[in-house]
Amino acid sequence: MITEAEKKESLSKILKSRTFKNSQTYQNLLKYLVNAAIKNQAVKEYDIAIEIFGKDASYNPAEDPTVRVYISNLRKKLKKYYSDEGKHDKIRLEIPSGHYAVRFFHKKSPTSPSQFFSGKVFLYFIISILLIIIIAISIKNSEHDHFKHAGLFLKNKLWQPITKSKLPLLVVFGDDYFIYDTQNINYGIHRFHYINSDSDLNRLKARDKRFKNYQRTPYTFTPRISLLPLKRLLPLFCRKNDIRFQNSSKIKTEDFLTNDIIFLGSFRNLYIMRQALSDFLKDIKLGVGSNRFTIKTGDSTKTFTLEGYPQIKHSDYCLFRKVPGPKGNTIILFVSFFESGMSSTANYMTDSKQLKKLEQIFKRRFGHVPKYFDCVFRISGLKRTALTIHLEYLSEINPQTLKIW
Repeated sequence: MITEAEKKESLSKILKSRTFKNSQTYQNLLKYLVNAAIKNQAVKEYDIAIEIFGKDASYNPAEDPTVRVYISNLRKKLKKYYSDEGKHDKIRLEIPSGHYAVRFFHKKSPTSPSQFFSGKVFLYFIISILLIIIIAISIKNSEHDHFKHAGLFLKNKLWQPITKSKLPLLVVFGDDYFIYDTQNINYGIHRFHYINSDSDLNRLKARDKRFKNYQRTPYTFTPRISLLPLKRLLPLFCRKNDIRFQNSSKIKTEDFLTNDIIFLGSFRNLYIMRQALSDFLKDIKLGVGSNRFTIKTGDSTKTFTLEGYPQIKHSDYCLFRKVPGPKGNTIILFVSFFESGMSSTANYMTDSKQLKKLEQIFKRRFGHVPKYFDCVFRISGLKRTALTIHLEYLSEINPQTLKIW
């Protein structure tokens, strides 16, 4: 157990360090958080804004991100301190992501990368695989009548190329890219919104020497956003005899040639699946409070920018694409930023009534229901939960002029 005196001593050492001694605001912020932790008091964003930054009672966290920005920078300062002056500190403190409460802990003894990844990370990997296996087994053992009502969407033309196809169905889950410091494995593994591939990591290492020893973890992680649509797609799986599940980081070019594919994931974990969007998706911007993507619309472009933050009132966008594969197979993609966009769009595209409405929109716009098309949905939500969904963009794909393979 770490005593109050030890906590105060640890704080004092940090405040006197080169990293903090010339930053009065960050000193005050850290002292406030540590004192609250010592007194076992709950810390709220509103209180920090009033006590530390002198905001008045009209302060609205949804409109003013000051506290979140400073907390994020404070985490970076602590990271810098523990990588330099405080690397030998036996007692450390951290501010877990998504929280304001300080946590004290004892530094663990050195661990080799093989031990680290064969432990906690490997356990997460096994749990993810077991979850997928359990879902697959339950699908195979379920009776068709159980999904009779839920599976009405399968009669729609959208899904028939999948249900009637003799090709295997490959369900691809978007998995996140993590990195770790090979020279300091106890510092843990890290997820950065701007590092989503080996090339991204190499560019970071080239411009920032602090990351020269970082490598990609041997195991990736499948986030909740990629698994949410599964319950809506269960009836589809009952129609197929040959189904495989794979993470997007493991997909190879030949997989595009021999399977029908359904991708479920985020813009941040497309990996090679981005090839299926190369003619349409021009640019992606990922970051706290700055998520957006740009699509090509003929000779011009159109940008969709998110509003708010996922933990409070916010907007999300989900891109749905049905495109022909290189061998006449079918590829369907669900791509969003947050859970709200993915879950709401999966509900929409597996609801027979909504699909009929979509067909009517197609007929009004194009005079027929196209076999291949792109949709962009705008979802309004609260606390990562979808409240409304609206079709923002729709375009037909001409397979004769498609150049992505």
